[in-house]
This record gives sequence, C-alpha cells and structure tokens, in this order.
Amino acid sequence: MRVALGAPQYQIVTPMPRCNSRGRKDNEMSRAVDYEKKYSMQELVDLQQKIMSDPKNKNTSGGIWIYKKSANKRIDDITRAISWKLERSKEINK
Repeated sequence: MRVALGAPQYQIVTPMPRCNSRGRKDNEMSRAVDYEKKYSMQELVDLQQKIMSDPKNKNTSGGIWIYKKSANKRIDDITRAISWKLERSKEINK
C-alpha cells in the first residue's frame, strides 16, 4: 500500500493491480507459464483445439468475437505458451 501525503492527515491509496505491457494481470500471465511448464507442445495444441471445437465456448450473443471471453483468455494463454516453447526450442537448436 502506498500512503499519499497531502492534507494534514495521511490518506491511504489503494494500489493499482500489477499488469504487464498488454494490460493483463500477473495471475493471468502465470496461467500461461503454468501451461508451458505442465504440458508438452502436442498437448497444448490438442487442448487449444478442444477449446475451439467445444460449442459451449462459442459466442452466441453477437459481436465480432468468435469465442466467449473466458475461452478467448484460455486460447490466448495456450497460444502464448506455445510461442514460448517454440522460442526455447529454437534457442536450444542453435
């Protein structure tokens, strides 16, 4: 917590949630890290396909999004984990 000095008394200011450069909270970023550590590349691809093919993840309320917000977050995290695995495999194969 930060304390802002101003008036004769101290005022407690609530901290902003920690976010990365894309505005995602740290706990959301850690989910992508967990995916990367826990699953192999093939398992990540299969999990992503499973989420995309599940009809309950489709957005039925209209708009431009194909999937619901929760499914979009999981797909994004899995995609991020896949890209990290690809980067690491390229570094190892140099």
